[in-house]
Parts: sequence; structure tokens; C-alpha cells
Amino acid sequence: MAAIKVSMGIILDSKGKIIIAQRNLQKNFGGMWEFPGGKQEANESPEQALIRELKEELSIDVEVLQSFSPYDYRDESIEVSFYPIQCKIVGGKIVNNEHEEVKFISIDDINNFDFAPPDYKTVDLVKKNFEEMIKRSDSKVA
Repeated sequence: MAAIKVSMGIILDSKGKIIIAQRNLQKNFGGMWEFPGGKQEANESPEQALIRELKEELSIDVEVLQSFSPYDYRDESIEVSFYPIQCKIVGGKIVNNEHEEVKFISIDDINNFDFAPPDYKTVDLVKKNFEEMIKRSDSKVA
């Protein structure tokens, strides 16, 4: 079984709040929280896939700030390679086209949410690199 490749957007707003999305109840890990993004298509880079998916799911245009090392997640039913990518919103307005709910949360609140199991590595990544991410977000303010 070939691993599915999934791009995950780590998006901070100007106040340093992070966007998280609640998974559709009909999907695997339904009702749990995740970083928005989605599957890469055959000829897409992780960054291209993220830009397309965020446009489809949230109606926003993003600029990629940094790509982090991918990691694999597998259980009895799935095998997925995740590509965490920090980006910032450069256009559009968030419209929830797919999730149960979309929220901006502070880093202090991140532990209060029940993330889908594959997302915990990215939660840790965000916690560990948060100060840097804020600086990176701010340094490219248009």
C-alpha cells in the first residue's frame, strides 16, 4: 500500500493565533482537530498541494514561509506521510467549506484540543518552534 502524502498548513494570524479545523464527522478521526490541508496529487509538490487545498477548504490564498521535515503515521487502516508547512494568509477570507468548525487558538490553548492522532507530531513541532514561527510570520508582513 502506497503511503498517502498529506500537506498540513501551520497558519498564524497577525496576533500569533493558530488556525485549527475540526474534522468532518463522517471522516476518519471525525470530530477531532487538525491542521488544515490535504492530499497531494500525483504531480504536485507538498507546497503546491497545500496552496490548492487551503484554497478549496478555506477559500484563502497563502504564501509558504517554511517547510518542515515530513513524518510518517501508520495504523492498521492507513499509512500517511505528513508534510507540515508554515504559511501565511495573503488573500481571501476564511470560509469553512469542509470542516465542522474552524478556529483561531492561542499556543496556550493548544493542549485543550483533542487532535487527530497523526497531528500530534505537528502540535509538538508548533510548540517547539512557536517563537521562530511568530518571527517568520512577522518578518514578511506586507
